Amino acid sequence: FFNLFQSIQILKNGVQTLNYNCIKGITPNAERTKDVVSNSIGIITAINPHVGYDNASDAAKESLKTGEPIRDIIVRKGLLTHAELDIILDIFNMTNPGISGKDLLDKKKKDKKNK
Repeated sequence: FFNLFQSIQILKNGVQTLNYNCIKGITPNAERTKDVVSNSIGIITAINPHVGYDNASDAAKESLKTGEPIRDIIVRKGLLTHAELDIILDIFNMTNPGISGKDLLDKKKKDKKNK
């Protein structure tokens, strides 16, 4: 057991050193973080349930090929509006369990039933 406790102590000291020398005092650059997320190809995952796999895949491929942001491609193709994308890509919606912007999907299904 001595080796186990010694290893735990070494790990604890390493974590404390990492925290003190590297992590404490770090503050995120909110504007840069927002830019990185909004220009990431990964946001297509949140948009996929709203536009369908084929449309999402085509938009992702086009974005990779041209460098145009996913958001702009989706709006240009008329798949979603800016307002809908704002709801879907809201940081709180995307980080909660489930489908981001599920209320929009439910509303669209309800509207289809009523037609």
